[in-house]
Amino acid sequence: MFKKAIAFGLALSLSLLLTGCGFFKAGRADQPSGQSPSAAGGQANAVGQETAATAPVNVEELRNEAQKGDTSAQYKLGTVLISGDGVTKDADEGLKWLLQAAERGDARAQNNLGVLYFTGNGLPANGEEAVKWFRKAAEQGYDKGQYHLGYAYLNGVGVPLDAKEALKWMQLAAEQGNKDGQIALALMYENGVGTEKKLDQARAWYERAAAQGDKGARQKAEQLKQAGKPSD
Repeated sequence: MFKKAIAFGLALSLSLLLTGCGFFKAGRADQPSGQSPSAAGGQANAVGQETAATAPVNVEELRNEAQKGDTSAQYKLGTVLISGDGVTKDADEGLKWLLQAAERGDARAQNNLGVLYFTGNGLPANGEEAVKWFRKAAEQGYDKGQYHLGYAYLNGVGVPLDAKEALKWMQLAAEQGNKDGQIALALMYENGVGTEKKLDQARAWYERAAAQGDKGARQKAEQLKQAGKPSD
């Protein structure tokens, strides 16, 4: 019961900042799920989508390629039409192309579709549908899908709350270099959620997130270092 209470409390802290709920403006297709809030405040990023382009988009060219069955073009077209980033927004057409890409196995599209269901942004909020798409992306080894699936298990959205399963997916995301996953994993090891409390592991994951430029993670790593020899 106590561990469940801790897990619930951590889930709430992870829920505080939904900074990545919308599509991103000008950024890389593989950027993390939003800008990480400070780990020093005990918070990690919530569910967020990624952008599909870094340069001006020629919608007609993308549409032509998408109509030919190009899955990457379907994903990109769907994403920019939903976001309206540099193009005339058309959420209905965007959802059509995003769904086609997701059904054809594009992990990025699967992840973004999961986010839309998770947040209720453009689609009715549906935790079970969100988890279905996150899982498809995660099982392909996509780090953002793994992070978001872990986040769903940690919060009990679309699935029963399961801290151990959350830890499993956060670990997979973190090992691939997903900074949000690294921070969440560090928080879980620090607080003993889904695992025994392991401050050495917490510090190691904070340090890996800090190496990617997260100042809050650097603070947390230093705090654990100053607290004394990490416990097992």
